[in-house]
Amino acid sequence: MAHLPLSRPHQAPFSDVVAACKPMVQLTYLQRIFGVWRQRQQLSRLPAHRRDDIGVSIADVTRETQRPIWDVPQTWRR
Repeated sequence: MAHLPLSRPHQAPFSDVVAACKPMVQLTYLQRIFGVWRQRQQLSRLPAHRRDDIGVSIADVTRETQRPIWDVPQTWRR
């Protein structure tokens, strides 16, 4: 990880700033994947009347919860 000078961060080369941010981007990606997994688990435990309220069938729930953990929206894959 690149070390940014604390006294003058505005003078750090752009490549150093990008390098310093990369681990945070990877962590955020992992947090999002875990969040999707957690939401899918919660979706699988929804009672029928709640699923009906949001217009999701049991087939939709089954299809969504069987997706692999890495199967996340395309916009997250950067």
